Amino acid sequence: MNNYDKNSIKTLSPRESIRESIGMYIGGSDSNGRHQLFTEAIANSIDEAVAGYGKVITVDINTSSNQLSIQDCGRGVPFGINKEGKDAIVEATCNLHGGGKFVGQEGYKSSLGLHGLGLKCIHYLSSKFHIRSCRNKEGVCDLSFDENDKQSGPTVVKRASTATGTLVEFIPDQRIFGLLKWNKDVIADRRQTYALLNNNITFVLTVNGVKYKSFVYTDGIKDLLAIKVGNRKCITDATFHKCDVVDDDGEVHAHFEFGLIYTDQGTENEYCYANGGETPNGGTYLTGFKSAYTALINKLAKENGIDRKFNGDRIRRGLVLVMIRRADFRLQFAEQTKLTLNSPEARTLASKAVAQLTFDKKTIKNILDKIETEQKVEAAAQRKREAQAKILHGGKNLNSLRDRPEKLNDASDFTDAEIFFCEGDSAAGGACETKNPSQAVLPLRGKILNTCGRELADITKSSIIKDILTCLGCGIGDNFNIKNLRYNRIIIRTDSDPDGNHIELLLCTLFLYHLPKLIEQGKVYTAISPIYKVKDSRGKILYFYEEREAQKWFRTHSGFKALHIKGLGEMNPEELYDTTLNPEHRRLIRLTTADVTKTLRLYNTLRGDSPLSRRKFILDNKLTTANDDLYDDDNIDVD
Repeated sequence: MNNYDKNSIKTLSPRESIRESIGMYIGGSDSNGRHQLFTEAIANSIDEAVAGYGKVITVDINTSSNQLSIQDCGRGVPFGINKEGKDAIVEATCNLHGGGKFVGQEGYKSSLGLHGLGLKCIHYLSSKFHIRSCRNKEGVCDLSFDENDKQSGPTVVKRASTATGTLVEFIPDQRIFGLLKWNKDVIADRRQTYALLNNNITFVLTVNGVKYKSFVYTDGIKDLLAIKVGNRKCITDATFHKCDVVDDDGEVHAHFEFGLIYTDQGTENEYCYANGGETPNGGTYLTGFKSAYTALINKLAKENGIDRKFNGDRIRRGLVLVMIRRADFRLQFAEQTKLTLNSPEARTLASKAVAQLTFDKKTIKNILDKIETEQKVEAAAQRKREAQAKILHGGKNLNSLRDRPEKLNDASDFTDAEIFFCEGDSAAGGACETKNPSQAVLPLRGKILNTCGRELADITKSSIIKDILTCLGCGIGDNFNIKNLRYNRIIIRTDSDPDGNHIELLLCTLFLYHLPKLIEQGKVYTAISPIYKVKDSRGKILYFYEEREAQKWFRTHSGFKALHIKGLGEMNPEELYDTTLNPEHRRLIRLTTADVTKTLRLYNTLRGDSPLSRRKFILDNKLTTANDDLYDDDNIDVD
């Protein structure tokens, strides 16, 4: 920014704030973001119904205009001039900090629409927005905004009526969402979820005024658990538990509902809901559940004569959990879209609720038998894998680092770790000086074995390949398990010369032939090494990674000093980090293949033992130096 001065400081209006930062408010401008507007609109109606005002909520989709309408039978949004001298309904729909969710229990004891931004998001992201509030003897109030945010109203008509409720109508702005249409099945699914979570509230969906689907449940958690289990085979009966969690003074802080069942599948599935809405990312209350549930099951195991502790992952394997909670205090979420509950007290409250969980004797036995049996089976399988690995790899266990390669400079943080296989000690030494904690470096001692078409028994005799496999930890052949891979990225880092290219190709051959899953999962990369270092007339350092790219720049610039980089070992540690290790500047190419079998056949031709096959392939495909003419300097992008 060249002109950063006092005039660069700008205050956005509420409308500008939401439209400029749409991802922060509703997650984005895609279909999910647009349907989030529906979630925000219906949240207020659900809050009213849960509070005891109205038990029917109707949604209508107009397929011709793309208008969505939500009608409830609640108290209606307040209107008229409040004690602050402002019109209440205008504040609720226009002011980012105005609404009925900021006054504690005076407004709502518990609420789904928490942040007070829902109506504002709908208003400012719509080309048409209309709200009608009916408040019994106070009358009916209408407020509208057009695509240019021109306001009409509020207009109040005084009339005696027993009808109350709020109607919200809006059309998403095509300038933001494009021509995306409402998906009636997505809305129907969400309405069914709301009905399952909010007992005895009827949710009606109409399309162009014609009834499409309607949902109402009296004990929705049982139906919700059955839906989530689906066709999976269950090995325990379902357990349902409801409880209030109180503080030291006996005041109720939260109400919890649990539905639990174990299936024969190895995954765990937790479905969490807070105040009538889904929190798919869980949050603090799920963390509290997991820790308390682990303690509970281990306590039950001890009481049943099992004198050892199980870890949480083992205990929850096969578990399908539905957890619903309503809080009598203000909830905190990690984001406006309310995907993750972040209230710190929720963890303790969930732990207290889990401590009240009870199972019948049959269910306890089934749970403990399942955990014990699976643990024994896995322990036996692990012993078998280790024994096979030792036989196959000359006594080295590739699933551990007891045989750690001597020159491995390993990562200390494996959250998002990556390993560099470097050509020689000189390049690796510089990398080791500047790498970050999530990076590992292993120097390779010369060229590795050409593994094209070779058996495992042959390739694992190579000390270099043994070191590579030991670092990766995922095994090979029948012992391969990508879950044991220690790094998220495997990066081949060699010089940009014939020797370096050869080493790179040999490593690619190893991965393609014997570790193809790593390529299919997008784990293997090559790092492009710079071939020129240039200091321009302004003293700025530039690196060029391709000859054509460099020559094009040279032809159009003067007054610079260029250094040809023959190898990574010639670069100082800071240069190595900036060009090949720094995620912000480095150039990586991910190894991919659309057809592994076809690629292997090509490799067999080009890397196999038949010179005649290679020669024929080169001639048939006209792979001569004449192909260099296919590259046009004018089509090269230079940053």
